[in-house]
Formats: sequence, C-alpha cells, structure tokens
Amino acid sequence: MFYTLPKIKKRKIPREVKIAFYKYYDKLKQSLSKHRTYAIQAARELEKKFLKIRKNTNPKVLKKNARKLAINILNKYKEKSKKYQVNKHKDFLVKADLKN
Repeated sequence: MFYTLPKIKKRKIPREVKIAFYKYYDKLKQSLSKHRTYAIQAARELEKKFLKIRKNTNPKVLKKNARKLAINILNKYKEKSKKYQVNKHKDFLVKADLKN
C-alpha cells in the first residue's frame, strides 16, 4: 500500500516545527500501518471463511450467507480499528498534557 503524505520543503523552517512535524509524521505512519494490518487480516479471514462455505447450496442462499459472513468479519475489524484509533488518540492527549 502507498500513502501520499505531505513533506516539509527544504526552505528555512524553525527546528521545533520540523521536530513536531516528523514526530507527527512517524505516528501517522505507525497508525496507517496498524490499519493496513487490520485490513489484511480481514481479507485473509474472509478468504478462509469463504472457502468453507458450502458451494452446493442454492445461489441465493449462498450469496446471503457470504454477505452475512463478510459483514460480520468487516464489522469485527472495523471495531478493532476504531478501538485502536481511540486508544492512540487518548495516548496522544495524555502525552501532550504531560508536556504542558
């Protein structure tokens, strides 16, 4: 996966701004990496579960079962991603508060 993120231009920028930007940039990359990991895990779980669905079933029932399965798995990883983001945000706020 590729992400397009801003970069600081090479003109004169205060050192504190650069440090803050690159700390943020690193945290953002870590966060995106975690969300990517969840997406990959969800895809692998979907593939694994889809292969176990009975194929000799009525196509409408098969579609319904596959959809239900997909929704459950995607919601599971969506919730994991949401919890991760909330915890990271809390962690960031606590650390920022300690510096003041």
